[in-house]
Amino acid sequence: MEIHRTGSCAFPTPGCLTRGLPQGESHGKRADFAKNPLPAFGCEMHPLPTSLMAATSLGPSSRRGPSDASRSFHSKGASWQDALGQLSKELSLNGRQPSVVKYNELLGACSRGKSWGQAVGVLAAMVARASEPDVISFSTVLNACARCSRWQQALGGLAEMGKVLLEPNVISYNSAVTACEKGLQWQLALGVLGQMTQKALQPDVISCNAAISACEKGASGGWAKALHLMKDMSRKGLERDTISYSAAISACEKGERWDQALALLSEMRLHALQFDLTSYNAAISACAKGGQWQSALGLMAEMQSLGYKPDVISYGAAISACEKGGRWEDAILLLMEMRTKELRPDVIHYTAVITACRRSGQWLRALELFNSMGRFRVDRNLVTYREAIGACETGLNWAVALDLLRESTQRANLELSGSAAFRAAVELCHACKQWAMALELITALLGRKVETCATLGVPYVHIVQAGSSIDCFKHVVLVLLLQQMMSETTEFTYVDTHAGRGVYDLTSKGAMQFQMFEDGLLKMDRWRAQGVDLPAPIAEYLAKQRGINRESDPSAALEIYLGSPVLAQQWLRPQDRMLVFDVSPDVHAALEKSVRQFAPPNGPADVRALQEESYNWLMQAPDDFLSGPGLVLIDPPYEPYSEYMAWNLVLLRRLRERWPTSCIAVWFPCFDAEQTTELYHCVRDLQLGAALVAQLTVRGLGKERLPSSGMLLVNPPAQAAELLESVLPFLGSMLEQKEGGVLTSVRWFHKDIWERARKRSEGMLADQKGGALCYRESLPRPECKVAACAQVKIRRVQVNTEDKIMRCYQAMAAGGGTDCHGFLLGASLGRFMTLAKEKSDAVDSKDGGDLGWITRGKVEPRLDVVAFATPRGGCSPPFRVKPACFQLVFVEDRR
Repeated sequence: MEIHRTGSCAFPTPGCLTRGLPQGESHGKRADFAKNPLPAFGCEMHPLPTSLMAATSLGPSSRRGPSDASRSFHSKGASWQDALGQLSKELSLNGRQPSVVKYNELLGACSRGKSWGQAVGVLAAMVARASEPDVISFSTVLNACARCSRWQQALGGLAEMGKVLLEPNVISYNSAVTACEKGLQWQLALGVLGQMTQKALQPDVISCNAAISACEKGASGGWAKALHLMKDMSRKGLERDTISYSAAISACEKGERWDQALALLSEMRLHALQFDLTSYNAAISACAKGGQWQSALGLMAEMQSLGYKPDVISYGAAISACEKGGRWEDAILLLMEMRTKELRPDVIHYTAVITACRRSGQWLRALELFNSMGRFRVDRNLVTYREAIGACETGLNWAVALDLLRESTQRANLELSGSAAFRAAVELCHACKQWAMALELITALLGRKVETCATLGVPYVHIVQAGSSIDCFKHVVLVLLLQQMMSETTEFTYVDTHAGRGVYDLTSKGAMQFQMFEDGLLKMDRWRAQGVDLPAPIAEYLAKQRGINRESDPSAALEIYLGSPVLAQQWLRPQDRMLVFDVSPDVHAALEKSVRQFAPPNGPADVRALQEESYNWLMQAPDDFLSGPGLVLIDPPYEPYSEYMAWNLVLLRRLRERWPTSCIAVWFPCFDAEQTTELYHCVRDLQLGAALVAQLTVRGLGKERLPSSGMLLVNPPAQAAELLESVLPFLGSMLEQKEGGVLTSVRWFHKDIWERARKRSEGMLADQKGGALCYRESLPRPECKVAACAQVKIRRVQVNTEDKIMRCYQAMAAGGGTDCHGFLLGASLGRFMTLAKEKSDAVDSKDGGDLGWITRGKVEPRLDVVAFATPRGGCSPPFRVKPACFQLVFVEDRR
């Protein structure tokens, strides 16, 4: 075989077709073509077997007629190897130049064999032997490229035809469109179709079908383009066939346009077109995505009445439609029907049916289906486990839920190398409020190199938040702690687990995007400029920020902002130590530069900035490091919240065990009251010792700003609580956007304190007279705002007297955790259901007071207000709905 080279690309050309050619026989474009054979087709050509290329050198021209071999190789079933071998024999026998027809038959064999590289090589050899390829030659090569999804080569070949003065025909263009369709290049497919029209060529059904299929496979909003092509076919008088409709229906399915998919099916019936399984499956899937379970089941019945046998795809789509429509009975029937028809349901089918049962409250059936998967040897995946555990949550079967959780993580660690298993497990723990289980999982994974969001090193873009109100709150608390550590210790170690870049440019594009520093740092600095007498932590914080800017001009705008590591560095003494972490390479490099550039003259000598994952490093740190006084700041990006908070709690527990002399400060965002209360309960249950929580909420900020955050301080300095109680209200007044728009709180969290509060609450309730805590006229609002939603899933206890409702509330309140307006946060659902069955007068009492999902504005107005104000997992205070009708409401879920 001879190799022709173009640049760095080698093009194999059958040696039997080029051997013996005199040099210089080609002229003009043909000569260039022979020297540079079809570079537009690409360079990935496959060598032909050497045994098939053994052809003798051509002798003198012979005038003998065609050999028997040449007559026999034109069979359409012949492979390209057979065709090439027979052509070689003919050349060796008579030395005649093969005709273009024979070359084209050889190209056809290459195309049928999906050997696009060999087809291009043969085409190049034709030109090299001065046998001019015709349109059929090029079209056949384009078809070979299309069969192999070689859209770049097909488009290059189409362009090459113009260079050798050949006009592509409809077949040429069809091959190019098909190649683009198979290569998922919908824009190019439509471009080639448009080029046909420009060349005054009428696209045929094949052209349009390929373009519709291309839109279905690759286009965003492809359904609209597919329907436009269908209408265009009708305008041009092209008869749309089953392939046209099937591709268009599939496009509508992917675009979740069930109505258009059904309309196309109706058109097929109107035109008496033959349906196929693909058309039905796509239409059923479209109905599933649109939640149209009636239409999906109707199509299943119709296709069977016409003699089509539904396959696993048909059943999967129909089950999905029933799942989305809450039709758990129909979903189970479809699953059973699959087995009677000897179709094997897989994990997707089972998971969809389990989900349908769980969402409809059929948790026992969901668990039965989950168990049956083992009997039928159907593998379970993480989604299956998640749905089964969700069913356990619905049925309050925590023992089974935790067993499933352990089993899921064990199996998933084997299947998915740990990462996906870990994330799913933590999400499940968070959803089930089982933080203790999450901490066990993380502890078990320590040292196993499992990649998680906390360890991947994805840089957090903190520049957007630099100098914001929540940043100022966090750093003022940090300064207060640093001042206390300085006064109470002779030396200490400062640790920052997620240090970031250290210093931020407030004039940069990221900071200027939302200009959050305007509501934080700059607002505070204006108070300083006015000469207001500020509390020491705030004054020192602003002095350090001003110090690295234009200190000589106190009226100049602040342009540089000190992050927590460099801010802390300004307080540390020569004998103190500083250890800061950031796992991202780019951020770590900036951090190292910042701690060097802004190091104070008398700062600490031992400063280390590590490009390490801080959680694992600290939990495995040597004992000599974890000694003496320390201050640890834990401030991760919380994306996602559940995973980072689980790591925080594990590190908290480990540091309390190994470094009891350290003060640990954890900054956390307050997204809603449920999440915050859940964290507080977890801190209480971990028994970390004395824990102080400071919280600041600034209302009236833009929607892109987080209004509330907190600092959890474990083992804080002695005077921290007293100082925070005086500093935070002043800080709140500096950051206030509107009058009354700031809330601050400082509270201790210790198990003994919680127990005393619970007993005090019970005593107060026992002494209450009727009506003292019952909302008769006004309606209760929770202490922390609850995120808006469209529906809530609720239960209620309804009685006819205040005394009865107060006794029910007292029974619920025994668990503790009330806010200042009487809402019970993290209340017991089991206890509420028991009360509803035993005490409620309502007809729903036998179901544990279950009212199911209610939509805003669809129930009695006073019940509506209270239900949508109650946090998830919370119980409302008692309230009057109407005369002689008093209620408690428990909110199971919100959506």
